[in-house]
Amino acid sequence: MTFTVLEEAVQQAERAVHHVAGEDAGTTLTAMLWTGSRLALVHIGDSRAYLLREGELFRITHDHTIVQSMLDEGRITPEEATAHPQRSILLRALSGGSAQTAWELIDLANRSGGPDNVSCVIADVVAE
Repeated sequence: MTFTVLEEAVQQAERAVHHVAGEDAGTTLTAMLWTGSRLALVHIGDSRAYLLREGELFRITHDHTIVQSMLDEGRITPEEATAHPQRSILLRALSGGSAQTAWELIDLANRSGGPDNVSCVIADVVAE
């Protein structure tokens, strides 16, 4: 059930983003749903999720960027990746993007019984 709820939330968010921003826009999404002892995670783009365990941070998502792909293939070094001019170009993104998406995700979290405060951050990164 957890996976289904999260999948439906992503689909609704994608429709809302598409409606507001159009077909050519895109955004990243990293979302988690925690119910009981189960945690579901969905990740698209280059936003990141980390696990904090015993005072140490572990990255649990993998960037969907051109530069990450080049790094994975061994074509560039980690040092080159940090300053690469194409480091913000996404290979995967949630279609569309605006504040409406955040409100839709927050509303879905609240309606699903979010036990505490809910926050959502969505950013469009545009090269100047």
